[in-house]
Amino acid sequence: MGKIPLLSIVIPVYNVQEYLSDSLNSVIGQIKTNDVEVIIVNDGSTDGSLQIAERFVEMYTFVKVVSIENSGLGAARNVGVRNANGMYVQFLDSDDVLSETIIEEVLFEIKRDMSTDVFVFDYAEFPDGDLSNTRKQNFDLSKFRYGNVAWNKIYRLDFWRAYDFNYPEGMRYEDTPLTHIIMGLSEKSTKINTIGYLYRRNREGSITAESSVMVDLLCRLNSLREFELNILKYRCELQSQNKEFKVVEKFLKEVLLVFWNNKNILNNKSWNHFSFAKGLLNSPVITKDMLLRLNCKVLFLYLIEKIMFMRRGVD
Repeated sequence: MGKIPLLSIVIPVYNVQEYLSDSLNSVIGQIKTNDVEVIIVNDGSTDGSLQIAERFVEMYTFVKVVSIENSGLGAARNVGVRNANGMYVQFLDSDDVLSETIIEEVLFEIKRDMSTDVFVFDYAEFPDGDLSNTRKQNFDLSKFRYGNVAWNKIYRLDFWRAYDFNYPEGMRYEDTPLTHIIMGLSEKSTKINTIGYLYRRNREGSITAESSVMVDLLCRLNSLREFELNILKYRCELQSQNKEFKVVEKFLKEVLLVFWNNKNILNNKSWNHFSFAKGLLNSPVITKDMLLRLNCKVLFLYLIEKIMFMRRGVD
């Protein structure tokens, strides 16, 4: 049996032949030891993505491809984790790139402290085609701010498997239901103070770019429903770590943000999903004790939304 790698990098791939080589090269160019393995999960691509991935497999022994029928990003990540052999696992979306030194910095941090459940680093966004125009996103773990995305984090695989984490499959915004749960259950999270990831915004053909406003809203509500179910699933564990309130507060803020950004649709009484949206405001995870602990601004916004739904005649 060969050496167990410190880090497994999981890269789900679906019809990204235009971007895949850049994404893979941003990883390959940083790997200088056998401490890293790269797992490309081909999610039923119909363009030249699989052929590009196979060329990298031929050139590098630490790269492998796992092919599945098209099942979506969440399913592809889950398959990647199941095939991972490293002590830690990281996700990279195949149209994005890693910063030039992040793997070296991550390996240094892992070797320094293998008890950390989750490492978090900052990231930068850039518009498709203009890598020079970035917008930084910085996080502060002391304030429970870490970014509601999967890919600016490194997860200890034993921690992941102990809780049997899985991304929801067959839906969009799959990061939301799980990321807050993971951070709530992490007994030790460590910030790496660097920009480690470059996220491509508004790529033509991406899931979010092609979504209509109403379809997008329904997808976000479905994601929040899965988040609610995960809170209920892991409630005892969250309570044992005194993190239930923090995670429920994240849930409520996510709900309020979606409602605020889609108020024109929600104010339209002909919309067919009022009961679904109302159910999130009346979620069993939002108890009276939780409401009393909210800061005044969040509580005020929550009560305003409740009143608005009452006026629409759906309460």
